[in-house]
Amino acid sequence: MEKIEAIKEAIGFIQQTWMDKAQQVWEGTANEFVNATLGSAVTVGDVQAIVEAFKSGEWTPIENIDGDIECGHLTTVRIWR
Repeated sequence: MEKIEAIKEAIGFIQQTWMDKAQQVWEGTANEFVNATLGSAVTVGDVQAIVEAFKSGEWTPIENIDGDIECGHLTTVRIWR
């Protein structure tokens, strides 16, 4: 659960500090998103698993995240409000 909380905190941080009021979506590399996580050892693979679950219609404990997976690797992360 520690990683999930770290990912949620990173999403909130991005929404509050990296997105202005008019901006509805933040887009960055997988590494940029992982670097926004604090405390827990969140990896690109952890984030990719959540994005893959979201894309396949599975329930995830994380909201407001999506991304692009190319050749089996998470390349882009999108956060929305």
